Amino acid sequence: MDNIQSLKDDYYPGDLRFDPLGLKPDDPAELRAMQERELSHGRLGMLAAAGFMAQEAVTGQTWGEQDNAFTQFLLGGYFNQEAAELARDAAAGM
Repeated sequence: MDNIQSLKDDYYPGDLRFDPLGLKPDDPAELRAMQERELSHGRLGMLAAAGFMAQEAVTGQTWGEQDNAFTQFLLGGYFNQEAAELARDAAAGM
């Protein structure tokens, strides 16, 4: 019985051989460029997430709450009036 936990000879770190859409390039240089792009986009995504957390820490509101406040500023009480009418109709139906 061989050791199932040992690394195989053809193993490459991170290569799990899962590519159902066939996106992995065959050219090693193109694969390297794709890996570098993936890393830089991941890092940009982490910076964006950190920005969301910093904004929430400073303002005490999530980005969704701030977006809602901006919508209220732009559209006024239109949505408040509609929500009140929906609540009134739902309460009347009970």
